[in-house]
Amino acid sequence: NLTDISRLETFVHLRLIDLSNNRLRNVSSLQPLKFVLTLKLDFNELSIFDLPPFPYLQTLSLSNNRLQTIAGIEHHCLESLNLNHNKIVSCTGLDESRLPNLTTLELRENHIHTTKGISLPNLKSLFAAANNISKLEDIEKLTRLTTLHLRDNKISNLDGFSSDMKQLQYINL
Repeated sequence: NLTDISRLETFVHLRLIDLSNNRLRNVSSLQPLKFVLTLKLDFNELSIFDLPPFPYLQTLSLSNNRLQTIAGIEHHCLESLNLNHNKIVSCTGLDESRLPNLTTLELRENHIHTTKGISLPNLKSLFAAANNISKLEDIEKLTRLTTLHLRDNKISNLDGFSSDMKQLQYINL
């Protein structure tokens, strides 16, 4: 039931932080922790993405929060991002300039209507099941994709797929 984590700022060499299952609304007090590699903030009350710019962050999990937008997510070393079970409506901001090394993106059970905005050429796995996706846009740019999980959406055709997606090994529609 933590709501205040300000005392953690003295532990500047933390590499893995798991603050899941609390009542956090803000994590800006983690700013001094420059060496974090893995950060888990699942099952909290975060509604705004206000993470400090962790220069070495590789894994970020924010599932089961109240996030409505992806704006502000910019971590150049990030490889895995879990945003399952939030209130996200748009994929705008998921691009190479902000997340150049992202290989796994999880967006299950949000309120997303289209894949437009996902421009991550290094992405290998995309999990966006149980949304309101009816249109596949920008997906042809994901040429390194090996796993595509889009079941339980409103997709009625496969427009948007490209023959350049040669590495695709698993698909669930």
